[in-house]
This record gives sequence, structure tokens and C-alpha cells, in this order.
Amino acid sequence: MRRIVFFLLIVLITFNLLYCLAGVIYYPMQSMDTIGIWLLKAKGFYLEGLYPKNMLFSERYAFSHQQYPLLLPLIFSFIYKTIGSINETAVLIVYPFLYLGIIFLAFKTLKTKTSSFNALLFTFVYSVFSPLLGQAGRVHAGNADIFLTFTYWLGIYLVVSSKNKDKILFPLALLIAVASQIKTEGIFMLSLLIFTDANFKKKVLPFFLAIFPFLIWQWLIRYLNIPNDFGFKLIPFYQIPGNILTSFFYIFKEFVNFKNWYIFWPLFILVLLFAPEMQRQTKNEILKPLLLSSFLYLFIYIFSSISTEIYVSSSIDRVLLQLSPLFFFVFFDKAHKLLK
Repeated sequence: MRRIVFFLLIVLITFNLLYCLAGVIYYPMQSMDTIGIWLLKAKGFYLEGLYPKNMLFSERYAFSHQQYPLLLPLIFSFIYKTIGSINETAVLIVYPFLYLGIIFLAFKTLKTKTSSFNALLFTFVYSVFSPLLGQAGRVHAGNADIFLTFTYWLGIYLVVSSKNKDKILFPLALLIAVASQIKTEGIFMLSLLIFTDANFKKKVLPFFLAIFPFLIWQWLIRYLNIPNDFGFKLIPFYQIPGNILTSFFYIFKEFVNFKNWYIFWPLFILVLLFAPEMQRQTKNEILKPLLLSSFLYLFIYIFSSISTEIYVSSSIDRVLLQLSPLFFFVFFDKAHKLLK
């Protein structure tokens, strides 16, 4: 019976992949962020070369968040140059296969802690989250968040599968450095390095190597006067509780968005409260990074120059997608014991 279910789960995941491929082919260029940020900047690189001056400094492109890191548009521009023309489909077709890579990494990571059957069962649950399918090809293909999802899964795999944590510090640092140049919040992956169960002194050099590209880009924004359309602001103390409550309201609203997450979040709370105790490794190396990253996002929401209501409501689904490898692994660690 398990073999039949195992085969059926593989078939269903394959259907998800085909569903994403169909989205890229038949419904491309649906996301405004794709059109106005990531692929627009890729066109800038393609047309202007390695220094897209107009794209970075012209007020005409102020809507494109010119202060965002440029690694992803640069990579996309290489695809354009390889085929010799601007062809969005050539870029977007990458996304379903990125989804496949995420699913494979999720399975490999979960399999380090349980049987192949249980790992595939939980991987299938993860594979149907709407924000993941959306950025894999259905409407939101071309965005950057799914790349951070991939880097988080790879980082978690390195952490949970390695018996000698000192050996993964530099690969993890490289991964964090790349993540920080995909989107600014990719630097939050430092939380994985901080809480990895390795010798503290051996973490110091990888830590600075991981943060170095982030610091260089932040310096370049100021040195070159690249327009920055939002940032932090000091707010009166009495406004902080209101911003916190607003943030939690829209986070809760996303938790009960059944179109995106089905009944996952109620299950997550129940499992967290009543399932067997979490493994020590998960508690120290996965849950702590999740809590730290979540706090940093909350801090940004509270002190952003953008209205907290607008910022949280427009981004929380993407933030949860980025952090999904962390919170899903915590869920898995608690829940898979119930299947024994």
C-alpha cells in the first residue's frame, strides 16, 4: 500500500510541476514586480551593459526600487545575451525547474530525519502551498523570493545533514552572501550561521565573508547616490504598540488565508503545542534562526518609512514564502513523530 501511495505522491508532485510550466507558457508576465523590477532591470543590463546607469539613476524608473541588489537581474541578462535577444519566456522557464529543485532539496532534507515515505508525504504537503506554486510559474513567476526559498532549503540541508559543522561554515557563508545580493533581506540567513553548532571562533571569518557583499552594496547605494525609495524612520514611542498590533493583525490575516496555506497554520499551532518534544538540533539550529529572522522582519515592519499597514499586507505572503523552509522544518520535526 505504501508503494502505491509513494508513487501517487510522485505523480501529484509531477502534476504540480506541469501546472507551473503551463503557467509560464500560457500566462507569463502577470506579476507587476516581475514586469517593473526584476525583468525590467535585466533589460537594463542587456541594453546598457554592466553599468545600467539609466536604470539605476533615472527618476523614470523610481518605481523599480533602484536600491535593490542587482544579482538576479544580472543573471537574467546573461540569458538574454546567450540567446541574443530579450525573451521573457527564456527567463521564466527557469522557475518551474527552480520549484523542482526546492522540492528535491526539501525531500533530501526531511529524509535525513525520517523514512523516504514520510519525507515524501511532508514534501508533498509543502509542494502545494500557493505562494510557492505562484512564484514557480502561476502568475508570480519572475520574482526573487523563491530564490531565497531555495537558498534557505540548501542552507538547512547543510546544517541538518552535516556531522562536522565546522566544514559547512564557508559554504554556508557563500550561500548567505549570494542570498543578500538576491534581495536585501537575504542577509537574514546569517541567523543560520549564528546558531549553527560549530566552534564560535571558527564562525568569525565566515560571518564577515557572508556579510561583506551586503555591506559593499549598502555602501555603493550611498556612495553613488542610488535612489532609495524607502528605509527606516524614528517614530514616537507611543506609536510602536500600534505598529506591532497592525503587524500582528495582518500576519494573522495571512495565517487564515486558506487560499494560500489551506489549514497549515492551524495545524502548525496544534502540532507546536501538543506533538512530541522537538529535537534539540531543530530547537537550536532551526527554531532559533526562525525566531531571530521573524523578529528582524517585525522590526522592519514597525520602523519602516512605509505605512505598516500597507507594508505588511502587501508583503507578508512573500516573507512567509522566504521563511517557509524554516517553519516547515519545525512543523515536520514535531509532526512526523505522530506517524510512527
